[in-house]
Amino acid sequence: MNISNNIKTTLKEQWLGFCKKNAASIKELNELENSSVVIKLQDDSLRLNSLFILGTIAGLNPESFELITLLLKLNSPDLVVKALELDFDPLATSNIPAFLRRRESGSSSESEL
Repeated sequence: MNISNNIKTTLKEQWLGFCKKNAASIKELNELENSSVVIKLQDDSLRLNSLFILGTIAGLNPESFELITLLLKLNSPDLVVKALELDFDPLATSNIPAFLRRRESGSSSESEL
C-alpha cells in the first residue's frame, strides 16, 4: 500500500468513526431542507458538505491539516473530498468498515477517534 492509500484509509476510518459517534446529529442535519450543510449525491444519498468534512478531518487528525490546506490551494473543496475518497454517505451501512460495525454491536470497546 503506498503512502497516499495509507493517508486516505486513515482519514476515511477517522471520518467514519466520527460519523458513527455523531450519527444522530448528522441525521438531523440531513433532514434540514435547503441546507447548505448537506449535499445530495448522484445516487440520491446525502453527505455533509466538503468544508465540513475537511474541517472535521483536520480536527480529528491535526497532522493532516497542512496536507488539506495545500490541497485546498490547488483544488476546490469538492475535488479534495473526491480525491481523498470521502465523497459518499457516511451513514450508509455499506460504507462502514467491519471493525466499526463490530463496535456498534458491542463486541469491541469504543475508542476515541
